[in-house]
Amino acid sequence: MQIKGLHKNIYRLYRYARTQELLEVYRAHHRDRVLKWRKLKEEGVSDQTAQEFVGVSRATYYRSCQRLKDLERNLQPPSKKPKRVNKPRWGEAEKQLVLKLRRENPTYGKAKLAVILKRDHGQTLSESTVGRILKVLKEKGLVQISASAVRAKRKRSFTKGHAKPWTYKDYRAFQIGERVQIDHMTVTKNGVCGKHFQAWDRKSKVIMAHLYSNATSMSAKKFLLELVKKMPFKILSIQVDGGSEFRHHFEDACANLGIPLIVLPPKKP
Repeated sequence: MQIKGLHKNIYRLYRYARTQELLEVYRAHHRDRVLKWRKLKEEGVSDQTAQEFVGVSRATYYRSCQRLKDLERNLQPPSKKPKRVNKPRWGEAEKQLVLKLRRENPTYGKAKLAVILKRDHGQTLSESTVGRILKVLKEKGLVQISASAVRAKRKRSFTKGHAKPWTYKDYRAFQIGERVQIDHMTVTKNGVCGKHFQAWDRKSKVIMAHLYSNATSMSAKKFLLELVKKMPFKILSIQVDGGSEFRHHFEDACANLGIPLIVLPPKKP
């Protein structure tokens, strides 16, 4: 079973505990001021001297007292949100103009649109303001995100289950000399090109290699004859890749020597 999230009550409990923790810090901050001020006043210190030692004014002391009384009555501290927040500095005309330009040029962003507005329409809207207008238009569904815009990486989905573990072929049932794998590759050294042939037996781990000038039926036959002669065991069958270019050469050579040839299907791209 996959647990992708906790129960909603866990998150509610966290928000409540986090709020109480912040309130306790807020309460301790004001309590420290009030206790220090009252202790100095009990010793007969003047307000001016108490203000110098505590570091707050007389008005701030009374405000802290009021905050503590509010907390005892379960009243939340005053919000720090500004009373006057910024309002949009564009109107309906600017929004419609940006909408018209964006629909004419679906791949343009806020930087290009700001230049076009200033150059062709005399609108001195900043790049950030044009970006805010585009955000409002996207939220209302009037414009779509550009196809060339940078998109967030696709999140992994486990709805179809996890990837299946890799399974290896079991070669323990093979005999020595069965399905000897042969492959070749092009080798270039000092401007000279050659064909490298290699045979490998899975069971015994014996490897044999030879270099020829080209990959032809004659080269394949020579390599097979040398392989049969020098291998310390009998070659029961040969395996080649189905996508190999020289598999037809080995078909003729194996047919002449009487060795079964197994051609694997080509790999899917």
